[in-house]
Amino acid sequence: MVRFIPLVLGHKELVHGTLDDEEQWMYESVRAHVTEVDGAKVQNDLFGKQFSKAWVARIRGHVSADSVSFMKNGVPDDQLQKFKVIEVSTHAIRTAIYFADDLEVTANELE
Repeated sequence: MVRFIPLVLGHKELVHGTLDDEEQWMYESVRAHVTEVDGAKVQNDLFGKQFSKAWVARIRGHVSADSVSFMKNGVPDDQLQKFKVIEVSTHAIRTAIYFADDLEVTANELE
């Protein structure tokens, strides 16, 4: 049985102001099949580095994202924890988004 969970994809847009530029975020809710990417060798093969936590979300259709968040009841989209998108790959009928927390694992543990 395939389990799909709701995710929030964040899309960042740079708005040019008269004095400063500002980031504006838009959010899109999707349902995705999410798998945790376990193991140092697998992460190194996929990303060339290792993170303390990493996932791949497989989403039907072609989508893009600057961040991925796990949806929580009662928490607005802009207050959810944003995970960094490492790579987006599109296939015939779906998109795979690889994302991770910002903690990269090195020989000296977490940085």
